[in-house]
Amino acid sequence: MIDFNRQPSPKSEKEKAFDELNAKYTEKFGKAYVFDYGAESMTWDEAIADIRRRIANNNPQTAPAYKPGVDY
Repeated sequence: MIDFNRQPSPKSEKEKAFDELNAKYTEKFGKAYVFDYGAESMTWDEAIADIRRRIANNNPQTAPAYKPGVDY
C-alpha cells in the first residue's frame, strides 16, 4: 500500500548519475533513454554502463518490434 504521508526521500548517487547521463543521452539522440522498470531487470550500475556505452558508441536504443494483434 502506498503511504501518502511519507515524505519524499533524496535520490541516491546512482539515480543522480543516471539522471545526468540521461540528459546527455537526450541531448545527443533527441529522446530520453528508456529504463523500463517492469520488463528490465538491470541494476542502476548496469543501466549507467549501458547508457555510457550507447553515448560513446553512438548507438541509441531501438524500439522493440511489436507484433500486431498480440497483447503485451
